[in-house]
This record gives sequence, C-alpha cells and structure tokens, in this order.
Amino acid sequence: MRRILFGLVFLLALTPGGEAVELDVTISFIGRPIDQIEAQGETEYLGPDSLRILGGAKLSWEGGEIVDLKGIPVLLDRRLEQISCKLESDSLRVYYGDEIAPPMRGKFKLDTPFRLVGPGVLVKLDSGRYFLEGEEMKIFLPGSVWKRGASGFLMAALVGLVTLILMINARRTRQRLQSDRPAQRKPR
Repeated sequence: MRRILFGLVFLLALTPGGEAVELDVTISFIGRPIDQIEAQGETEYLGPDSLRILGGAKLSWEGGEIVDLKGIPVLLDRRLEQISCKLESDSLRVYYGDEIAPPMRGKFKLDTPFRLVGPGVLVKLDSGRYFLEGEEMKIFLPGSVWKRGASGFLMAALVGLVTLILMINARRTRQRLQSDRPAQRKPR
C-alpha cells in the first residue's frame, strides 16, 4: 500500500503545471541535547538563545540523527530546541525505507530509516515524526514527545493528587458527621 501511495505522489509531482513551493522547514529536537554542531559562514546572534547562521549548519545527535544544511540560512533556537529554514519543495526528495518520492502531505510516524535530501540538504533519522501541510514541514526527532508532554502530564498528576486528597477528606468528614449524629427516637 505504501508503495502505491508513494508512486501516486511521485507521478503527481512529475505532472506539468506543478509549481515549486517554498516550504518553511522546522526540525525539532526537544529533549535531545545536540552532540555536535558545526556552523558555516557568518553567525548573527538574535538573542540569548537564538542565532542565524547564514551559510548553513550541521547538527548531530548521539542516536545517529544528522541535520546537514549547506549554503542555506538557518535559524537555530536553543530555547524552543529547533532549527528552521526555507527550502524549495520541488528540489526535495524523501527516502522512507527503500522508497523515494517527493515530500508527502500529511502526518506520519517514522518507523523506518528516513532521509530528506536536496541541494545542500540532508536530514537523516531512523525514527521520529514527520508533518507536511500547506507550506510548512515539521520533522521531530525521536524522544522529543516526552519533554513536550511532560508539563501537561505533571499538571494532570497534580490535579489528580489534589482531587484524591479532597475525596479522602470529604469521606472522613462524612463518616465523622454520621458517627456524631444523635440516635433518633421514634415518635410517640
């Protein structure tokens, strides 16, 4: 099924009249400290946690993931833990396992080796998530979901704990009130 889908997308991309679309590409590495970074060209600091690298950058992580962008201005944001750039959609190819096709629209969980390649572009990872809708492409490195969801999980745990404490206190209060109630007499 996947081969048929990739084939259809590839044929649609080859049909004339397809315009090159400039994509906003964001590669998110939340919760994954960068193992090595190599900046190419001039670097422009935009704030304490973000910088623009005009000649591109190469980032690598311990799990073997690589983002190599040569000759492309990139924005590296350490606070949001992401790198972003603009790329032409018609010059990009996606290798998903053994299949090759232009970037597919939709949301996908990556469970086989994934490569995004183009002129001066190489994104390599073995698992993670991929999202392409409109003129925006997002790629999430594996393991980044826990850190993003951690604050929501901790808030839910706190609310659950407070609810449990209130329920226990209410039960104790009800038992105390029932035991303190005087015995009722039967009417004469």
